Amino acid sequence: LINTGYMLAALTQQTADVPLLDRLAALPVPALVMVGLYDRNTGVEACRDVTTRLPAARLSVFEHSAHFPDMEEPDRYAALVRTFLAESAAS
Repeated sequence: LINTGYMLAALTQQTADVPLLDRLAALPVPALVMVGLYDRNTGVEACRDVTTRLPAARLSVFEHSAHFPDMEEPDRYAALVRTFLAESAAS
């Protein structure tokens, strides 16, 4: 897999009146933030920041993954998503 930089280019061309991170507090929905411990694109600290700004979020760090925990730890990834969806549907 190759990071082409297209996503970053698209995101940096758009401007917002209020920074996107500052808008997260207005999202009162359950959120599951997932990141690989070795993810150099997103990073654990950035995901922690997003998680703390979302009022109903939880963070899952994949200890044996980089940027693609869905491919690097598929069983754990699928289990977390299933649990999250079941809990969200129940609430």
